[in-house]
Amino acid sequence: MAKILAPYALCPLAERKRFVGVSPDSESGCVIVTLARNIIIRYRLSNQKQVSSWSTKAMLSAPVIYDHASKLYYGIFNSDEVSSWEEHVVSLGKLSKTKFIWLIHSIVSSDDIPAVLVYQNGVISPLKTDLANSKAPPEVKDDQLLPPEENIKEARLVSLASVHYVALYTATEAGETILHLVPVDQDRGTRSFIKLNRDGFKLTAFTILDGDSPVLITLWSDGKLFSLSLPIKDLFPGKLISMVSCIDVNHPAVILQLGQEHFVLYGAAPNSEGAYLVILGRQFGLPESRAKMKVYDNECRMWTCRNNIVMVLGGHLVVAPFRLNTVKLASLIGVDKTALNTNSSIMDNTVEGITSSIIQMKEEGHIEHFICDSVFSELLEAKNTEGVNAALDNISDIPDKWLIQLANYAAEDEGLLRRILKLPLSGDASTQTLVRQKLMLSSALKLISVVTEMLKEDDVDKCILDWACLLCDTHYLQCLLSKDDQVISVTRDLHDAVEEHIESMVTYRSLLAEINYFKRGKVTSNTPPVSSHSYVVEKIKLY
Repeated sequence: MAKILAPYALCPLAERKRFVGVSPDSESGCVIVTLARNIIIRYRLSNQKQVSSWSTKAMLSAPVIYDHASKLYYGIFNSDEVSSWEEHVVSLGKLSKTKFIWLIHSIVSSDDIPAVLVYQNGVISPLKTDLANSKAPPEVKDDQLLPPEENIKEARLVSLASVHYVALYTATEAGETILHLVPVDQDRGTRSFIKLNRDGFKLTAFTILDGDSPVLITLWSDGKLFSLSLPIKDLFPGKLISMVSCIDVNHPAVILQLGQEHFVLYGAAPNSEGAYLVILGRQFGLPESRAKMKVYDNECRMWTCRNNIVMVLGGHLVVAPFRLNTVKLASLIGVDKTALNTNSSIMDNTVEGITSSIIQMKEEGHIEHFICDSVFSELLEAKNTEGVNAALDNISDIPDKWLIQLANYAAEDEGLLRRILKLPLSGDASTQTLVRQKLMLSSALKLISVVTEMLKEDDVDKCILDWACLLCDTHYLQCLLSKDDQVISVTRDLHDAVEEHIESMVTYRSLLAEINYFKRGKVTSNTPPVSSHSYVVEKIKLY
């Protein structure tokens, strides 16, 4: 499933109103931040450091972009001038500018599409062509111009079934939102538009998921999430794919594509302060990962850069890394249910009663993760070891957060602890955070001791190695800096057990070569190190 990692602040915004935008850079993992009307900074997201920066006295009216085709940076000044420069340029003060007759909204580009100029009147044209003919605007028909009452809010490149379009999101003074699809190559596509209206309901958020099967995703004030195939063939808003309850749909939200099978949703938290950043699957429209934000920003803007979400929150530019994995349908069953009633207790705390309760919850369609939340919290609070064993007999998919709490609880019960340590961990970054929060060094040492004993046994499960790595990674500094005899003894025992396994693997590797040699029906020709004679000759000096 998808995973949102811990968000972090990339840089502060001195003046929110003067911030222009973000765009991908020439280097993978870097972004171009047009921080103000005259300041451009390139950031590397992996270490939050500046790669380079530029400043200019002229006022930028759109985000600076990098064009992979020409290998140049482009900026729009005062909405009617375009200038370009190379990466090594230090100052932008003496750059030559090309003046245009029409006002320019922005320049859009991607890795495989040369830069395209988007005019405020809705006309698009290749940047290279218009730079050569800036004094004569492109010849267009009336139906290629936007109506005077429409203003472009956003423009982006999309690929619809191998045909490239510029998607123009426009708004009218009456509050109407309209999507225009303008083909980059007029000979390969047809210009079209659609009004994003639904009787009786307000549009909360929308986006285009492009690729081989492009769709328009719309979210409405009644929580319904619709998917409409593009180019438009069906009636708007299309097919209902899910009901969204993870955010408050009565407040403005933002949707952005993440890869071919996922999209991210940002919106106000329901029934509480703050906001949620949620990754949903395209096929089922169900949440796969969410991150709680302390503050909700109703004017949030978002961009993606490789495996990072970049967004404006309050007075900062915030980055939320993410990972996308193949999702299994079984892991999504019941995921959209808000929760089980955790206040209600299991009436019968006997083994039979707990087993019956778990079976009943499964029959009701609840996912095992939520069953764990309901069952283990009560069993650990009651210190019901027999009940924990019964639950382990009936639940196979246990989240890391409960495995860690169960391991901490079973520290004094070696039999139960051994059983828990044989259960699989996902072992991602969030798991390490949970271990640091839930397991003190004393508890971790107890677990390491049991893990060491299990490593010395004949049958070693991979899960034991995962636990050993997890415990060492999370308490590495404490063990390294500690002078306590117990810490030194436990870590030395683990080291010896691992060394034994390494020596055994070296031996097995050499034996494997011999075994494969014998399997091929051959006999080794190496001379045996011990003589085959049955006598020994020794020279003795008597006098």
